[in-house]
This record gives sequence, structure tokens and C-alpha cells, in this order.
Amino acid sequence: MPWAHLSKAAARLAAAAGLALAIAAPASAQNDGNPLQSSDRPVQIEADMLEVLDDQSMAVFTGNVVAKQDGTTLQTASLKVFYAGGSVMQQAAAQSENNNGGGGGDGQRITRLEAEGKVVVTTREQRATGDRAIFQMDTNTVTLTGDVVLSQGQNVLNGTELVVNLDTGRSRLVSNRSGGAGRVRGVFQPSGRAPAGQ
Repeated sequence: MPWAHLSKAAARLAAAAGLALAIAAPASAQNDGNPLQSSDRPVQIEADMLEVLDDQSMAVFTGNVVAKQDGTTLQTASLKVFYAGGSVMQQAAAQSENNNGGGGGDGQRITRLEAEGKVVVTTREQRATGDRAIFQMDTNTVTLTGDVVLSQGQNVLNGTELVVNLDTGRSRLVSNRSGGAGRVRGVFQPSGRAPAGQ
């Protein structure tokens, strides 16, 4: 029954891909809660296709990828999940051996997640967009690049690269555009006031 084991292993990878929702952490740090704090919640991932590439230790969700956990949603064209710890088939064999009283493997360990193609992360009150997002498990950092826009209500920040250290909570937004547009831009509305002209 290798397909049954492959399906279980692929399902574990799909659930782990929910960690990509951590991209929302910088936008939700104030009052919406860090999505990683609810990592025990179910993650629903939909895509047009899932391909597991064992020889590259990678699983790829492509086509209208939507991942949801609690009130956080990630939308992107492609989500790559990189893992270590052996191939899906090796893990299935180790799990089978473990179920029969033998030793077992430690399972796959997710090392990196990459979302590409108009990355949009929304929470109940915030939204973060960019062209690409990378979540590095070893450094516990999230990097959102491209045309980065963070918004909460009428407050908006723009740049080209956002790096968030999830261990320290420290965020850094930069703009690498040339000329006058090479600066980080922000618009902040005073609490309780509508923008001028409204």
C-alpha cells in the first residue's frame, strides 16, 4: 500500500505548510495575535495541484493556492515546502516498520517555505502583500520581497523588503528602489479620525 503511505506523508507535508501563515506575523503583531501561537489549529490548504518531489526533498502546491488557519489566509500562485529527514517513501517505510515493532524515523522536518506569485496574507484586521515570501525554519525568519505593502485600516507601509525575526519580534522594512522612491513610505491615521476629505 505505498499510495496510502504516500498520502499520509503528503498530508503531513500539507499540514506543515500551514506554517507559511507565519508570513502574517509582522502585520498581526499588535492586536490580532501571532498565527504561530495557534499552530495547533487545523490548517486548510487548497490548490489546483500538489506535487511531491522526493528526489529534491520538496512538495509544491501550485495554482490558486489558498491556506487558511483561524482568521489568517495566505493566497499565492505557488507554495514550495522544503523538508529534510528522508524521502516520503523512506518515511512511509520507517513508519510501517515502526508500526510493526521496529525502529522508526524522526519524520520529515520542514526547513523552508517559499511562496511566489502575488503573495497576499490577510488577518481579521491586517493585510500584507508582496511578490515572494520565504520562511526559514532554522533562523525563524520571514522575508517578504517585491512590492511590499502592509496595511491595517487606513494605515499603510510600503517598501521592497520586509524581514521579521519571529523569535525576537523585530521587523525591518527597507526600500531598494532608486531615486526618491528608494525610501520606505508610511501613512498613519490618528486614532478615531477619518482621512482628510472624507
